[in-house]
Amino acid sequence: MMDAARPLLHICYAPADRGWVHGRMLCELGLQARQYHTREDDGLGELQLQAITDAVEQCRFTVLIASSAARWDTLAQFAAGLAQHAGLEDQTPRLIIIARDFTPTSDDERARLSLAQRALVGLDCSDEPSTATALARLRTLLALEAPAD
Repeated sequence: MMDAARPLLHICYAPADRGWVHGRMLCELGLQARQYHTREDDGLGELQLQAITDAVEQCRFTVLIASSAARWDTLAQFAAGLAQHAGLEDQTPRLIIIARDFTPTSDDERARLSLAQRALVGLDCSDEPSTATALARLRTLLALEAPAD
């Protein structure tokens, strides 16, 4: 049985993607602060790698916002790797990849992801119509009701 107090999402993103995460994704999902964790929630002076490890273990899913910026963000990549490993241990998927500035169906553009990440089903948020559909799919996966306008 799922712990109701357990956060749903650990969201990993490069600083360049912060505006989209907080201005679009979280609003469209209707998530409250207690339902997600980002590196901004880590305590001052807390060791980042330990904080990421704790967040991956505590949250139901880890979401990697895959973008050009995140490709080079070692903390986001570290979190994604831990979530993949946790999913293998739990024998249940724990990592969700959201493609932000590339189309995940294009072979050339999929090369932005690691081989292990390419094996996972991702959500396409590369343009407006795809974003609306992908965030609705994520809301369904998380069993969230649509937020009020």
